[in-house]
Amino acid sequence: MEDELLKTQKSSHENMKKLNDLESRYSHLCRNFENLELKHTSLEEENQILRQRALSLSPRGLSVAIRPFSEVIWHTESSPTFKMLPVPHNLLDTRRSKIAAERHEEYQDLLKRCIKEELGFNEGKPMAACLMYKCLLHWGVFEAERTTIFDFIIASINSVLKVESEKDVLPYWLANASALLCLLQRNLRSSNSGPPVLIGRTLPAPKAIRSKSGRRTGPPNEWAEKQPLSSHWDHIINFLDSLMERLRNNYVPSFFVRKLITQVFSFINIQLFNSLLLRRECCTFSNGEYVKSGLQVLEKWIADATEEYAGAAGDELNYIRQAVGFLILPQKRKKTLEEIKQEICSALSVRQIYRICTMYWDDKYGAQSVSTEVVATMRDMVNKESQNLLSNSFLLDDDLSIPFSAEEISKSVPVLDPSNIEPPPSFRPIQAAQFLIQHLDPPAA
Repeated sequence: MEDELLKTQKSSHENMKKLNDLESRYSHLCRNFENLELKHTSLEEENQILRQRALSLSPRGLSVAIRPFSEVIWHTESSPTFKMLPVPHNLLDTRRSKIAAERHEEYQDLLKRCIKEELGFNEGKPMAACLMYKCLLHWGVFEAERTTIFDFIIASINSVLKVESEKDVLPYWLANASALLCLLQRNLRSSNSGPPVLIGRTLPAPKAIRSKSGRRTGPPNEWAEKQPLSSHWDHIINFLDSLMERLRNNYVPSFFVRKLITQVFSFINIQLFNSLLLRRECCTFSNGEYVKSGLQVLEKWIADATEEYAGAAGDELNYIRQAVGFLILPQKRKKTLEEIKQEICSALSVRQIYRICTMYWDDKYGAQSVSTEVVATMRDMVNKESQNLLSNSFLLDDDLSIPFSAEEISKSVPVLDPSNIEPPPSFRPIQAAQFLIQHLDPPAA
């Protein structure tokens, strides 16, 4: 009886050992199964890319195929070769979709970290732009026929711009957005296919910058109650100095600095010119003298900023410069319409000249405006033009965009090499970011 009990216990221990061994093998097989699914999904994605490339290279196309996952043969050291039972395709499709969704979510989370964390600069290179570009390159985004990743990047950047303090974040993201645009443009030039350009054909000027630059460009009688007139131009100069400092501190390429400064001066020109045509108290001799002194201050600032950063921003002041030239012109009654059009206000339309002439009054010397004959001639011309014009407005339109071409970028912006940019330590625990740091770790001994 005792011997039988011992035999039973021994048999029970052996069975338990076998059961544990089977359980261990089962777990091992499950892990292998999941790993193969991941590899298979990656191979299918690579297969699709290879098909696209082959079709673009061969007139007849090439056929590249991968064996169905249900035919994969498993080999283990301790067991004979056996064929895995076929897995229902709908189950495989569900698991693949789940894996793809999880991977897509990991990619988005990594891009969010790049955008929400202020990563700063490395030797003048915007780290966020460099890391995002390396991610897009590693994920094969440029080889895809369609992708929504750029829409996600744009939306994420816009959400940051809406909530953060514009004083610090606008120049930072202008630097990163311009760097990323240049990197994408370089990739598109060297590739037969690619995604849409991230920022499009134009770079919008931040509204906050525009509103601040034009905050004190209205008629001087609105400001006189608070402080001397000369200080108002000082406010504009102080703003321009601050803007230029922030742009350069954030390593914004001089090409984009010139574009932005030019747009700011265009906005100043439009505000001053439209105020002069809309308000009679602005269309006076004394206001002409005042604005002329301010324009001289602005032109000096442009010269001090140098052509590298300010470009031809002074040309944007042409309308207000010519309008002021008329306001302070002596003996207006002796001038003919042709002399006014060709010598004084060559950039202005007859409608705009007519508006200035009829609004003008000399508050300093009491002198008269142009002759009645000149006014009558312009009135007839304006009436005839009105029959063919879609708009009768004499005001300048405010353009919110800064146009530039891909060719301008390639010629004017230095090539940026993101290869040596290291991610911050906070990225090390992120699984999706391991490819960014693998080459930085020393090899194991």
